[in-house]
Amino acid sequence: MAAVAAPPAPVPPVAPPAPVSAAAVASSVQPAAAQPAATPSALWLIGSRLREYAASTFEQRKPWGEVLERTSFSKPSSLQEAAGRLRKNAGYFKINYLIIILLTVAVTLLTHPSSLVVLGSLAASWVYVFAIRQGPLVISGKELRWESIMKHMRVRADSISISSQQQQQD
Repeated sequence: MAAVAAPPAPVPPVAPPAPVSAAAVASSVQPAAAQPAATPSALWLIGSRLREYAASTFEQRKPWGEVLERTSFSKPSSLQEAAGRLRKNAGYFKINYLIIILLTVAVTLLTHPSSLVVLGSLAASWVYVFAIRQGPLVISGKELRWESIMKHMRVRADSISISSQQQQQD
């Protein structure tokens, strides 16, 4: 089962920039506080690129009949052969496995909506700490080092995960 890589997409030629008048440049210069952080066109561009990437990734999946073909299953003769088959299989069917994992996560989150809220709050804290926050993180007047921040975020993620698992079992 050798996977054949698709040829890379051709790169479109780059057009030279259009001439700009001095008046247009002067009118477009604004203080940094007045400029929006992300324009709708930038968000639309990011969204369209994500859709294109998802579509191209989805096209790389193998036929489901090939994934579930019963004649392909046989008992390996050794542990090394089993490990080799596993690596080869994971590489060949990685998109199919990714689809299965994403569907499982989606079903789990839909059947346990509280998990979605917990996951959202956890994601929001990670985004704040690592993407939004400007400058050092200060808690109780003490500036935290990078290692300390990572340790605290890991402990927070683990404690939220454990508490949400306990709530689902009750």
